[in-house]
Amino acid sequence: MAICLQWASQSQGQVPGSSDCDPALLPPWGSNKQIVSSPEFLEKAENYLKNIGKMLAKNDSRVSIQALEAGNTTKTSWKVKLACNKKTVANLKCSFKNTYAPGEIAKYKLGKELGFNIFPVSIPAEVNHGSTKYVDCTLKLWAEAFSQLYYCGQPGCGTPTFENSKSVLAPALQHIQSCSSNGDKPFLWSTQTAYGFLGSSKGRIRYSGSKTFDLDSNSLRSLKVSDAAQDFSNLMILDALTGEEDRGPSGNVHIRDEAMSFVLNKDGSVTFPEVRLFALDNGGCFKSEDYRNTFGMKDVKKYVNRFDRDLLNRLEQFIKEYPNRVDDRFLDFKVKNKKTSAFAFVKGAFQEIKKQASRAETCDF
Repeated sequence: MAICLQWASQSQGQVPGSSDCDPALLPPWGSNKQIVSSPEFLEKAENYLKNIGKMLAKNDSRVSIQALEAGNTTKTSWKVKLACNKKTVANLKCSFKNTYAPGEIAKYKLGKELGFNIFPVSIPAEVNHGSTKYVDCTLKLWAEAFSQLYYCGQPGCGTPTFENSKSVLAPALQHIQSCSSNGDKPFLWSTQTAYGFLGSSKGRIRYSGSKTFDLDSNSLRSLKVSDAAQDFSNLMILDALTGEEDRGPSGNVHIRDEAMSFVLNKDGSVTFPEVRLFALDNGGCFKSEDYRNTFGMKDVKKYVNRFDRDLLNRLEQFIKEYPNRVDDRFLDFKVKNKKTSAFAFVKGAFQEIKKQASRAETCDF
């Protein structure tokens, strides 16, 4: 069953492609309906981005970068466009005060390792832009169409999409809090304090408008409450593992189609045939050495009573296996401006999550 939502993409049209372009420059997925988290898709996407990254590093005129929309909070974030058809194919995002490129890449790889990859394909990159050379960057797969879910907590800004609404998301968030069928705790993301408190004019809280949607149970009928709850639980666990501080109220929770397929309707809405949770922005992580008190960990301890046991088992195995690895040691970097390794952070955070998961009232999906 399909859902219809207002389009939140920064570009219009179908997946980039043009007969005027060298086929080697075009994304390998095109019109093929491939599940975006499948191993086959991820391998193709990584290889494609590596090719784009090499061209960026060499100032190849076949690709260019362009600033994102006005008001974007990360000043070192650009669209990567093909010169042949002017289509956006990737997002180049370099470390800035509110984002950490190595963390975003590690988050994608960790999700891939655990079989819960809802993060966009991300690889290391560098680029010469003007007189500046940026070396601490991530090159990310461009999401052509998606819906961004907003938290609105101030008077006069419409119905919150995460709380006190008829949306499937509200019951989903209640579902992860209670082992009974009717959880009733109000859900207030701890990350509301990351960029300003609710009620503050300086807070990074998004308001209703062209990118805020009425996510009622009818328009989201293809997304089951139990599936949404499991996705939220897993996302929150991965946020806690990586010290994410930029999730809830800043709009960094998204949904999109499983096969990058969508229909642009005449009224400006988009129809997604199959919907899934997707987290496009994940650079607000690995900034602290204190894994016990990150915003992500606070949310897990406060709300999550339902856990995906398969995810926890995979995590347990990963923690045991990683120190003996020879290749793909993607957690060997240091947390931002600190001495602790990212792996030590993940390992410590996992011990905290295990304590939460061992509580008597904890239940499975």
